[in-house]
Amino acid sequence: MGEIKTISWQEFQTRKNRARKEILVRAAARVESGYPSHYNLDLDLLPILNTWDNIPFSFPVHSCSGTPKEHGRKEYRHVNGLQENPNAYFDAHSYMAHPGFGSFKELLESYLSGKADFHKSGLHDLEGYEGIYVNTININVPEEIVKRGDLEYLDRFWKEFNLVLERYVMENKSTRAWHWEGA
Repeated sequence: MGEIKTISWQEFQTRKNRARKEILVRAAARVESGYPSHYNLDLDLLPILNTWDNIPFSFPVHSCSGTPKEHGRKEYRHVNGLQENPNAYFDAHSYMAHPGFGSFKELLESYLSGKADFHKSGLHDLEGYEGIYVNTININVPEEIVKRGDLEYLDRFWKEFNLVLERYVMENKSTRAWHWEGA
């Protein structure tokens, strides 16, 4: 079996920096235009986006908090109004060759088990994305929560998830692997 082709670490960092700038542009546009907005960024996800950005080998690419408060609703809706879609989602790209990737993937799978659907996560299959893992996290609000009218469910989910990410960053940022500069 041959060596797996992977984009360079430098290319990955270039893409991460581009994504970071795009998030800043969208956040500024949302703040300037106020709510509601056609800009594709839920402001209540900024803490998660900021924490995830601290992980050197991964960066967010798409997200929707799904929180009724952010979307000016009094109920949960599925993304794009389609029943088969989740109520909220988060997608990120991770550099699989990084020595911290395996433990991070394990953390996500362990923490999200029973809380979110991540079975669509996997190796990116498009040319130019070799060695990139797509973290696809779909969150469906349980039917009993919807019936109970608990509109804070997703707010709590994102807050608790952010705490898990913050803990991961704090526990790993001083390791040699964290400061890896590519092969």
